Amino acid sequence: MTGQRHNENKSLIRDFWERQPCGEVYALGDDESRQFDVHAKKRYELEPFISDFAKFDEGAGQDVLEIGVGMGADHLHWAESKPRSLTGIDLTERAIRYTESRLSSQGLKSHLMQGDAECLQFANES
Repeated sequence: MTGQRHNENKSLIRDFWERQPCGEVYALGDDESRQFDVHAKKRYELEPFISDFAKFDEGAGQDVLEIGVGMGADHLHWAESKPRSLTGIDLTERAIRYTESRLSSQGLKSHLMQGDAECLQFANES
């Protein structure tokens, strides 16, 4: 795939997820807190393997980077594990806003940034 075609495809993908992040359709409720709860419940019903696979508790005391934070359900678990540092990246601004709000509602923080997983802004081996 040519560079221009790759960039065009990436723009289409970003635009798609900017309109509606993965799982947003399940975020039902009268307020944001309820929406986050319903979203997380449905996410882990549909994908019950996530917790076993991710091993969130192993983030304790570690530097954790999550690429593709989506609506922040998993990122919340990483934050709750009390990592040394927590960074989240997503291709869309909308996902970053959701994740910031979800963490803030629980009194938790993360270094969140909109970015491209193919062009991470970190030093090698960091």
